[in-house]
Formats: sequence, C-alpha cells, structure tokens
Amino acid sequence: MNVPKIFLDQLAPTRHDNAFFHGECDMISFDLVTAWPQITQNGAVRPPGARRRSMRLIAKSIAASTVAILAVAAPVRAQEESDALTGNWQGSYVCAQGHTGLTLTIDRQAGRDFSGVFHFYALRDNIKVPEGCFTVSGRIVGSRQVEIKGATWIRQPTGYITVNLHGRVASDGITISGGVITPGYGSLCSRFQLAKVSAEPTIDEACRTKAPTASSAQP
Repeated sequence: MNVPKIFLDQLAPTRHDNAFFHGECDMISFDLVTAWPQITQNGAVRPPGARRRSMRLIAKSIAASTVAILAVAAPVRAQEESDALTGNWQGSYVCAQGHTGLTLTIDRQAGRDFSGVFHFYALRDNIKVPEGCFTVSGRIVGSRQVEIKGATWIRQPTGYITVNLHGRVASDGITISGGVITPGYGSLCSRFQLAKVSAEPTIDEACRTKAPTASSAQP
C-alpha cells in the first residue's frame, strides 16, 4: 500500500518534557493520526486523534498511580519517626502536689501500641511528694502524637489518682511534652516534659515490689 507523504510526516516523534518527582521525565509519543483515520484489526475505523487521546489517558493513569503510592508511603514514614519509644524517659510534671519528678518506662511496643510504668517521686524543689507508680498503656494516634493512660497501681500513696498524658514526640525523637489529664477530677494538673535517657527499659526497684515482670499493661 502506498502511504501518502503527509501521513509519513506525522510519524515523527514529538517530545514532551514533564517535570515529575524531583527530576525530569521525558515522554516520547508518536502522533500517528491527526488527519488520517486508522483501520483497526477487526476492520473498524478509528476516528482521527483517537490514539493520541488514549496515550494521554495512559500517562494520566500512571501519574495518578504514582501519587497514590506516595500518599500511602507518607503515613508509614510518619509512624516510623515515632516508633522507637521503648526505653526510659525522664523529666517532671506539675499537678496539685506541685512540681513532681517522673520516669516513664516503656518496655513493650507492638506497632502503634505500647505499655510501661509511670514512676513519680519528689524533687529537690518539692521534697514532700511521696513515691508512687502505676502501669500505663499508650498508643501513637497520629504523626508524633501519643496518648498514655494510667492503668493499675503498683504503689499508691494515700489520696493519689492515676493520670493520663497527651503529648507530642519532638522531631529529634528524644523528647516528649504535653498535657497531664485527670479524667473526672477537673484540671488538677498542667504540663509534663520528658527526655529519653536510655533505649533499654529499666524499672526502678521501688516499682518492682508487686510487679516482678516488666509491666502488666496490655496495649
């Protein structure tokens, strides 16, 4: 079959430069039909421009799939940033009894769920605070956001209640800060601040009297 020259001229590749995902991705396509119809294998006539439109749809589909993959990867990275919570976190918090020392030991973690022991004690600026500890369970609820709930008393001073912590892990991964919550008791507390001092969880002897195993909290 003699192919008209005007049809052969349209076989020249056209170049599209498309910036994509931090780099350049060159897409080469052929405008096979702009003025001439195509004859398909079953003898049907495809209108001019149909092939070019289908190629554009394929390119859009590939781009959409890539965006979907990136969207799925983002929360995975966010979770990994807060994953290394196990260990000893040390600092303080403020409640009705005043400035109080705190060591939070996270000894178990499975994905976003974790558990451990909340150990509080006196500081030099507030020596009248009694020593106490209770188990906790916690969960990573968002990007760097954690919620920790008081569970079972191991050593309970008279008149004391368990507290919850709602905090945020800093971008450096070694500090947590946030609010101290007392459900059902109003606003008895304010803020807490913790820094990671060890990646190996070690529970103080004072909190092991009734807890021979690491902790009894279940995430």
